[in-house]
Amino acid sequence: MSFSADELSSDSTETPTTRRPSHRKNKLGFARTAMLICDVEFQIIKVLPARSGIPERVVLVRVQTDEGVDGWGEVQLPWRLGELLQRRDMILPIMAGKNVLDIAELCHLEQLPRRLRAALEMACWDAAGKVLRQPLCRFFGGTYRTRVPTASHVFDTDNPDLLAEAQRWLDKGIANWVLGTSGNVETDVKALERIRERFGGNVQIRFDARNRFALEDAVRLCSAVQPLGVEMMIDVLKTQNCEHYQQLQWEIDCPLAIRIVGYGTASLWSVVRSQSVQHVILDVTEIGGISAARDAIAVATAAGLKVSLSVSRSLGLAVAAMVHLGAAMAGLTSSHEILCEETLQLAMRLGLKMKDCLWEVPDAFGLGVEINRDVLESDSWSNDLWDIPM
Repeated sequence: MSFSADELSSDSTETPTTRRPSHRKNKLGFARTAMLICDVEFQIIKVLPARSGIPERVVLVRVQTDEGVDGWGEVQLPWRLGELLQRRDMILPIMAGKNVLDIAELCHLEQLPRRLRAALEMACWDAAGKVLRQPLCRFFGGTYRTRVPTASHVFDTDNPDLLAEAQRWLDKGIANWVLGTSGNVETDVKALERIRERFGGNVQIRFDARNRFALEDAVRLCSAVQPLGVEMMIDVLKTQNCEHYQQLQWEIDCPLAIRIVGYGTASLWSVVRSQSVQHVILDVTEIGGISAARDAIAVATAAGLKVSLSVSRSLGLAVAAMVHLGAAMAGLTSSHEILCEETLQLAMRLGLKMKDCLWEVPDAFGLGVEINRDVLESDSWSNDLWDIPM
């Protein structure tokens, strides 16, 4: 059975997410739960910025088994409303009839773009957890920790209301910060000095340089912020060339991190071989999905690198996946990043709980969160009617 945006916003009290699968007993006495994928559905959700700016779109993915178990995933894709039925007609024959537990096979469907494949895999993990009645973290080793640390992008250093904005975040109980660069060394250093002067050691700071600086300027920046207790400098150089990061390491004594860009572990292996940074940051979608992230984490931690995860624009499903990985994998000791405020808000609205910069690990089955009509119709979620061709 499929459903549309209109059906989700109808007055009916029954939604696809409220149905419960039937569990029949087989001859051995075990509950027989069907696991074959019978439907795939997409909806475009408009995500409103927390403060101001242009709305972003996120594709919400639903996978359904033949006994009505729904699994949910998400991804940022430049799709439009009029394309959804055609895309479904193209993708459903590839997915239909496959067992929702065949995650390894689903991860290697080369007919699908990797970002879409990652979203479908997320939905299948969610459905698998519901079918087997297990939280997602149980598939990766269990609940090693029950609360997972997080850091939030708060503002850039050229924010005209720097200290007021900093106080606003601190008042919300968020003291693990990711600060973005202004692109100017002097502006960045001055802003960090003002923050440390006002708040002292009450906040933990990561600095995201967004690949803005040449080697000479990167040396100046890192040397200047080193006494200010910055946890790590992220993507300082204009390039991700490992040799250039090795040169930077020779000049400074400041922890360096890079975001791994690209599918799979090829880029990660380059970092492992060169030992050019101390920390790598993985985006679950960009690296190819939950399974690919799990494999990359294992490689990086075995090589002695620190690892953390990051989520940018999300309805909260990717945040839940991040929390489950953080709960299960012992090597993930660092805070995981939420890179925009609206993602933080939507994750909490979806039911995830955070206190003192620690996410509580959901104990419900699958991702542990549920999409429902009320959430879709709330003020930060809406049917994407704003991109009708003019």
